Amino acid sequence: MDHTNGAVIMNPLKELMHCIKFKEENDMRVKKPLIAVGIIIVASILVVFICSFHEKKTYQKEFMTASWEYGYADVQELTENSDLIAVVKVKQTVQEGTIAGGIPCTDYSLKVTESILNCEDHDEIIMHMTGGIVDDTIYEIEDDPLPEKNDQFVIFAKKNDDGSYTVLGGPQGRFVVNGSKVSSLNVAYAQVKKVDGEIGIKLDSQDLSRFVEQVKGYIE
Repeated sequence: MDHTNGAVIMNPLKELMHCIKFKEENDMRVKKPLIAVGIIIVASILVVFICSFHEKKTYQKEFMTASWEYGYADVQELTENSDLIAVVKVKQTVQEGTIAGGIPCTDYSLKVTESILNCEDHDEIIMHMTGGIVDDTIYEIEDDPLPEKNDQFVIFAKKNDDGSYTVLGGPQGRFVVNGSKVSSLNVAYAQVKKVDGEIGIKLDSQDLSRFVEQVKGYIE
């Protein structure tokens, strides 16, 4: 700046050089934190990548066979023999173990998205199933496949002594929800259809709301 007659006159060149110097000093102050943040972001991405890799790990699959104690004639008979009926969503695996003879079993946490019998919306229940992961191999009953996270079903279940639930008749009491439609396992899963596609209760893409109302009608 030049001072003439008490007035302040701006020198454009000097002001420009001053601004450049000020910007360089501030850039140096900002660069170090930015580098640190960049390292943290890269490290976070690497961790997410590693976790994703493990989540998508490929397993071998071995099928087991089972003979179900009873064959239910229809949805009404399932309803009349159930302690709990609900539309549910699979949240996660909560426990893996073995039962007599070293047969693997798994407990799943389910969230009730629509209550039908003896439960409330948003309840969390435990579903016990035969099958599980042992030494990088998935063991499951061929016509009663293990669920995956976020799968949705309508289940007809009996309550166990420990408070968990077991689906009636294995594949007979579990129906796959896909959007607004519901189907029996022997329609929705190719491996189940292969084993017992021509026997048991068969439901092919029925409207979910209509199916729920039908079940509620059997309860009343």
